[in-house]
Amino acid sequence: MVQVGDVQGEVRQIGNRACTIRTGSGADVMVPNATLTSERLTNWTLSDRMRRVELPVDVDYATDSERVLQILHDVATAQPRVLTEPAPLVVCTGLSDCALHFEMRVWAARFEEAESIRSQLAVAVQRALAAAKIEIPFHRYDIHLRDGEGKPREGVKRCA
Repeated sequence: MVQVGDVQGEVRQIGNRACTIRTGSGADVMVPNATLTSERLTNWTLSDRMRRVELPVDVDYATDSERVLQILHDVATAQPRVLTEPAPLVVCTGLSDCALHFEMRVWAARFEEAESIRSQLAVAVQRALAAAKIEIPFHRYDIHLRDGEGKPREGVKRCA
């Protein structure tokens, strides 16, 4: 499994002038050998077929960070296709105007399983956060309308 530029897939054939890469969407893409030697080439499976899976998770500011870390770790370790070595890692990656940001980092044994595992983890995380009554935030905006003199307009309803 390689990636060259925006083409990612399995090398199917290496010819004198080009390489055929089969993408995940089923397309066979011919990549000139000159491109393979002149551009950055990522070989995802050179040493093994393992792949790290990353899942960002945002929660409301009112949430206890330690509790979120524990819930995400529990979800990661409960997924049977997540490797125990390297061990799952859950970190707080930062803060923004509307959320606390976390990331779950786990390893899949096979490159091909990464997207399926990410999907299963996302569903399990949503379920676990809902059960714990932890909200996933969404952007909220207050709009204040003023008249030509800068005074608030009457009769305007606020919504969150």
